[in-house]
Amino acid sequence: MVTLAATDPANLYGSVLRWPAGEEEEGPRMLTRSVGASVILRNGELMAYLRRGNPGLQIFLPAEEPDHSITARDLSQFLATLAQQDMERREDQRGGMLISNINGQPAAQHFLASFLQDAGFHLAPQGLKLQACIASRRYSQCLKAIPSFARPALCTRRLPAKPSNLFETAYAPLASVNDQNPVAGRTVEQVESRGKWLLMHFSGDLILTTHMLMSGSWHILSSGERWKRARSHMRIVLGTLIW
Repeated sequence: MVTLAATDPANLYGSVLRWPAGEEEEGPRMLTRSVGASVILRNGELMAYLRRGNPGLQIFLPAEEPDHSITARDLSQFLATLAQQDMERREDQRGGMLISNINGQPAAQHFLASFLQDAGFHLAPQGLKLQACIASRRYSQCLKAIPSFARPALCTRRLPAKPSNLFETAYAPLASVNDQNPVAGRTVEQVESRGKWLLMHFSGDLILTTHMLMSGSWHILSSGERWKRARSHMRIVLGTLIW
């Protein structure tokens, strides 16, 4: 998939081609080649239309399965990638993406909602939102001495030789991996930093990779201590018995 400005000559819709019919009867007539609007194309076909400064999303999915669901998944992952790229470009922490409605329907009620949530969006009062990931961490001694990830070697030396006993995640794809290869019971053998990525090597050749984007963070809590953020902000919880 690729995203283009609606006015880009490479976007043939609204000039050479008519806007395709959507789920809304009035939808296609509302689409224009206006400045600030953008389109998402796959193999030259229009998949989505986004207006500048407008959290509404117009999508055009194949009518038949399995293409309908496959395209919904791919589009959701592409939108999440666009949001992550926006967050990496900006330094004011206001980047990301908010989708309040899809084809005129509240975003949370649309067919695409579950795919967007699997891609990293979360429910918010305004709709579905993807902002800088904030990961929660419980009962772990690993990063006690280094609140940032600048010195992973220190983290490795402080790792407890005890298996983890808790792993939770808000990401469906990651939860699926955990179902097939449970993290609980494994020992963290190494932690390394690669650019903005943090890699946690577990026993049994399993690696957890996390990206902090612009303002994401891991939080360390003692046993019985409550996390001060809303659970909807949680992405990963990792726990051991000794902290």
